[in-house]
Parts: sequence; C-alpha cells; structure tokens
Amino acid sequence: MTALIRRLTPADAHIAQRIVARFHRGDVPVAYLGRYLANPTNYLFVAELDGAVVGFLTAHRLDRLNREATQFFIYEIEVDEEFRRQGIGSGLLRAVLESARIEGAEVFVLTNESNRPAVRFYESLGGMVETGDDLLFVYRPWSPLPDSPT
Repeated sequence: MTALIRRLTPADAHIAQRIVARFHRGDVPVAYLGRYLANPTNYLFVAELDGAVVGFLTAHRLDRLNREATQFFIYEIEVDEEFRRQGIGSGLLRAVLESARIEGAEVFVLTNESNRPAVRFYESLGGMVETGDDLLFVYRPWSPLPDSPT
C-alpha cells in the first residue's frame, strides 16, 4: 500500500492539530496552525494511508543574506513505528527534496552521529556530511544573557 504524500495548506489546520496531539502530546490552537501553514516558508508534509496520517515532515525555507540563494532546513520527520521501513519516511523526504529542487535550493538536516538509523536514512537518499564538526548551540528565552565584556 502506497502512502499519499502531500503538503498541508491552511485549510488543513485541523489535521496539523491532530499531528501535534498524536506525535507531541500537545494542544495547539487551530487558528495558530492555520497561520503557521499560511506562512509560505513553513512546510508540513504528511503521509496518509486510507485517510489517516502515519507520518509527517516539517521544513522551513530560509533565504540567505550573503548570496541570492535559498536553503531548506528539515526540522523534523516522524513516522508511526508500525509503518517504519516501508518507504514512508523516504517519500516524505523526497517530497521536500522535490520542493527544494523546484526552487533551486539546497536542503540540510541536523542529527546526531550516535543516531545511526537517522544517519543511514539520510545517507541512503544521497545526504552527505559536510564537515563533521558542526555544533548545535541553543539559547533559551528564559535564560538571562551574560553581561557584556567591558
């Protein structure tokens, strides 16, 4: 059985709300999700089997300052455990790669070297590790900024 892969639109905000509830155990207002989906730089692809969402991928289109170029950042990909290893994740990734190809954009995704299944997955679809020494820094909005050096 082949999953239907499609990008959600603002009219699908109720589907996005079900995704948040199911995969993140969260509750986000439909109005917010409608605005999220209306933003042309936000991409939410779903994989559906018989009308039920079994996986999704979120990505964001980023414009570069230093050159006339666009990149896509894959933020998250998730497939129901019972539907893994059936080509659904690959279908979702291919959907965002095709969107990026149409725009002439490069795509990047972050994962951990220790997450071997993810590394193998991204490599299997042509992904390449660019430097191998990238670090991810996170700044929490509730953390105070350090004093400026004098």
